Amino acid sequence: MKDVKSTINANGVEIRVASSNEAYYISLTDIAKKRNPEFPADVVKN
Repeated sequence: MKDVKSTINANGVEIRVASSNEAYYISLTDIAKKRNPEFPADVVKN
């Protein structure tokens, strides 16, 4: 299966979605940007 990339909008936040081999992956970093736009990695690592 070919990789497909798209975005979804949830509560005003653009979240990247990728699919590969019938599995879907969302970007946790994009979701974390809602809570801490300057340092989203801090949200993910905790």
